Amino acid sequence: MLYRNASIFAFACVLMVAGCRDNGTLTPADLSMGGGGTGGTGGGDDMAVAMKNYKMSSIAMMRQGAPGDYELDDVIAIALTPSTKSPKLVVQDAAGGDYSAILTDCSSSSASHPCSVASTVHTTVLGDKVTIKGTYIKAKLASGGSETFYIDSITDNGAGTAPAPLALAQTDVERAVDTMAAKWNANFFQKVTVTPTETLVMYDWTPTELKYSGTWPGCTTAPFVFGFAMIPMSVMATPANAACTVKTAPAPSQTANDKEIFVGTDFYKDFNVSSDCQCAKTPTTVPAQGTTWASGKPITGVLIYDVPFGSTVGYRQFSPTQMPDSTTLTGLVAPPM
Repeated sequence: MLYRNASIFAFACVLMVAGCRDNGTLTPADLSMGGGGTGGTGGGDDMAVAMKNYKMSSIAMMRQGAPGDYELDDVIAIALTPSTKSPKLVVQDAAGGDYSAILTDCSSSSASHPCSVASTVHTTVLGDKVTIKGTYIKAKLASGGSETFYIDSITDNGAGTAPAPLALAQTDVERAVDTMAAKWNANFFQKVTVTPTETLVMYDWTPTELKYSGTWPGCTTAPFVFGFAMIPMSVMATPANAACTVKTAPAPSQTANDKEIFVGTDFYKDFNVSSDCQCAKTPTTVPAQGTTWASGKPITGVLIYDVPFGSTVGYRQFSPTQMPDSTTLTGLVAPPM
């Protein structure tokens, strides 16, 4: 999710790339730069929390209002990245509706927004009601309109009822260069079920927006690719000639196309497909030249909006939260040896 423009990888983990992942047996499993949560109390830094004046709000009201410090009571945990030290929890108002979801960030190694409850966030039960306090930040539209919520504290209030996923077509999750009017899309961060109205084919194994930029430190520290791109067959776009054929070199990036759909690997423990030729580990599977997403076959995931670092134009990304069957995402292969 962000442009992986990270000379300091912790910066990438903080800014929602979603992707800060512990792929297989990588050494720093969650790709943070050290440190850790304080355990299951859910309290956070008591002194820092006490100094803030949290405004009680629903997520929908907060996202349509001003940045600041907020308390969100009994919101539903709907998705969670697997990282232990930099988990990202997606929460939604129980009533659902427009603007009702937000992606939250809790990085134990962040210098600007330290979070002492990473281990508590990491063990959050999906479907539970949680109360979170923290700081909501959103950029001005002229700067791309990115937004996130940095957690200070979290309390689990027991079982809740999550809103049903939205039903969307592939046109609703296309990369699309957003216009100013579309920056604050009411569906962003919600769980959605995408059912393509035509077959999608592989287009880009290494989208520029979803790869690590700068000096890549290697698989033991960071993945190289955080997702791949598919495109409607009718577009007749020509993909790269080579997919994942060797584990030492990524496939070349393609020219961006507004019709492509970025398929993110944020929730990689449940959606174990990766186009990361260099870092893919078993049981991860890899998209091949003939991989398709079949028309009429739904996949459920989170719709994310992200802005490349230093850019004023964002993009949409669909990150599955489940592994589809072999008739939905066809032609996957084992990673190169």
